[in-house]
Amino acid sequence: MRPHPRVQYIGFSFDYFQLSWVMLARDLRYFLVLVDHRHVGRAADALGLSQPALSKCLGRLEEMAEAQLFERSRHGIILTPSGRILADRARAILRDIDAALEEVQSFQGSINGTVRVGAIPTICEQFLPQAIRGIVADHRDLRISVSSNWNESLFAMLDAGETDLIVTGLKAPLSNARYVCRPLLHDEVGIVCRAAHPILSSRVLDAKALAGQSWAMAGGMAPGRQWLEERFAEHRLARPAIAVETDSLVLAREVVLRSDLLGFLPLQIARTDIDAGRLIWKAFPVFTWRRTIYIVYPSSRRISAATQFLIKWLERVSAGD
Repeated sequence: MRPHPRVQYIGFSFDYFQLSWVMLARDLRYFLVLVDHRHVGRAADALGLSQPALSKCLGRLEEMAEAQLFERSRHGIILTPSGRILADRARAILRDIDAALEEVQSFQGSINGTVRVGAIPTICEQFLPQAIRGIVADHRDLRISVSSNWNESLFAMLDAGETDLIVTGLKAPLSNARYVCRPLLHDEVGIVCRAAHPILSSRVLDAKALAGQSWAMAGGMAPGRQWLEERFAEHRLARPAIAVETDSLVLAREVVLRSDLLGFLPLQIARTDIDAGRLIWKAFPVFTWRRTIYIVYPSSRRISAATQFLIKWLERVSAGD
């Protein structure tokens, strides 16, 4: 009797007659939930499956791969080297499957699926809500998953395939060919204070006037805070004394409005209060950081119709449409 032909794919060999692509895609999704939870019980609960059913799924993958994918640890399970290979390839395979289905559906006039976006707080708190409002009004089947973070973490998530795109501030477009950088908008970040702040009564508003002031500011990983600390060092000032540390720019703005703390905020976040005279902007123009916000995604990755739709809405919102 002739042996079953085998298919070489994603670094593993699968039996052609045993292989169901629908089942494989489902098992790969379950496998990635196991990877995330590192515990069969927690993964089964997250999927709404029994532990035996999930173990059976894992057994099918290990049988097809002819390799052990997990090994036990004191706290659950961890990937074997073979498991790590499959996890990386599984994410790529499922992205391609999802993108293909979304493209077919968009061709028929329907856009659905999930877009995973990572963004700095300025975008999450100002632009994304407006874009999402427009999107969900027309496409109720489209799901958007948003992660707010700073540059280092955002790029790590993008490289790991955990997000489809990121929206972040950069000094200049990346020269790395791995990424596509699309400019979205120009932004300024500057020192703000409430209109009745005592510092405004100083005879001279220069760098020395900032000495001894207390601040409401983002955490140490925030590029804006790092930029301001560098400018303080250039002017031989001690680092800003942080009284309130928060990655919520809306909270930082509210604290500045209601106290004598200074803030370092994007113009987009503070504009309404500046126009109303409640906040004073650019009292210290030398400490104004000018940056460009970019949409960034991997050049090697296929951009789904749903992701393209989100990009178009972000560009509409940034243009004031």
